[in-house]
Amino acid sequence: MLNEHDALELVYACLSEIDRLRPEQARLTISHGAKILGPPGQLDSLEIVDLTISLERKLSGRLGSDILLVDDHFLSYQPTPLNDAASLARYLTERFGAPEALTAGQPGR
Repeated sequence: MLNEHDALELVYACLSEIDRLRPEQARLTISHGAKILGPPGQLDSLEIVDLTISLERKLSGRLGSDILLVDDHFLSYQPTPLNDAASLARYLTERFGAPEALTAGQPGR
């Protein structure tokens, strides 16, 4: 199971990986309310892809199941889970927090 605290820690870890690749003057603010996407979003489009892939890998390892994060559910979810770190953690908890929710994140389900 994935609780919101653990989900937020996963988001922070993924953002930290992206941050390490940035020059010193372009470091990310990694916090609960730090914007991810949209004005004044911190990540560019390639970093959004990196964040998604990193989250899928970390979630798959943690939950023991292949996870597909970006699907119709993710794309239609309002407000966007990519608003800030907290909203992404809430989305991950809602989507993958209960054992029965895991099949919803598997490819082909």
